[in-house]
Amino acid sequence: MKSWRISLLAGAACAVAIVAARALFRLASPADYTTWELFSGSAYASPTAAPLLSSPFDFFLTALAGAALLLVSLAAVEACRVRRAMHRIVPDTPIRRLAFVVTHLAAGALVLTLVVAHRTFVSDTIANTALDLLQFSLHPWNTARLAL
Repeated sequence: MKSWRISLLAGAACAVAIVAARALFRLASPADYTTWELFSGSAYASPTAAPLLSSPFDFFLTALAGAALLLVSLAAVEACRVRRAMHRIVPDTPIRRLAFVVTHLAAGALVLTLVVAHRTFVSDTIANTALDLLQFSLHPWNTARLAL
């Protein structure tokens, strides 16, 4: 029981450190003192999430922070899964059947919400960029397009 609490506190501390690092990178943005296209909003700037997606550099850092938070949450889920004794619960009573259906409906609603949010994010990114995102070649070299 004690190791579960320690794992939870360590995961929360990692998540706080990731969010704090992203906030510090936003406060100390190189866009304040450089005109390089990677740090300016001329190539990409989202009005929807302006503080976190105001340049290709911010887009890249937000994606890294999101990936790090995802890994921390996956580690927490795996730690809970390993510590918990797994046994199959048979939905043989009406209450268990109802819980089974509600659980699966909630999981489906969560997946639907994630898909809609992803579609909205991608359409916002495509609508607010001046770069050709369908050009897969690295030539001509453009750091802003590479970050996006």
